[in-house]
Amino acid sequence: MKKLLSLILIFVLCMAVTACNEGDPQEAADEPSVSSINVSISIIDGDGDDITAEDFTPVEEAPFTVEEGTNVLDATQIYCVSNDIPFEIGPSGDYITSLNGLTEKDYSDSTGWIFKVNGESGSLGADEEILENGDKISWEFIDFSNYSW
Repeated sequence: MKKLLSLILIFVLCMAVTACNEGDPQEAADEPSVSSINVSISIIDGDGDDITAEDFTPVEEAPFTVEEGTNVLDATQIYCVSNDIPFEIGPSGDYITSLNGLTEKDYSDSTGWIFKVNGESGSLGADEEILENGDKISWEFIDFSNYSW
């Protein structure tokens, strides 16, 4: 009799544990899924001007992962924080004023940072340009007076 009672009790406990682990399938379906994308970033002293940044260490096409829907500015911040690269964002919160030790106007009033995605300058700000899988971000320190738009 004790063995039968023990078997019934074990069976009931197994059923209870199984029921607790299943959860509500609808609840799992309602949770949004987050997809990651692979991008890369370069932080360089731009070509085409007479300015050569001294004591600057460039970053050459470093791969990293961000969430789908991330913009260029947020991706840059994620990369910089993850790699201990100093950066500053302008007062309006939509552009980079300093990266990896180079600050806008360090060499003249017309020097600063621009970004490109896949080699193209965008018409949107860094806080609005949404990245896609495989995109290549390039931040370039340039002299705007020599830059051909």
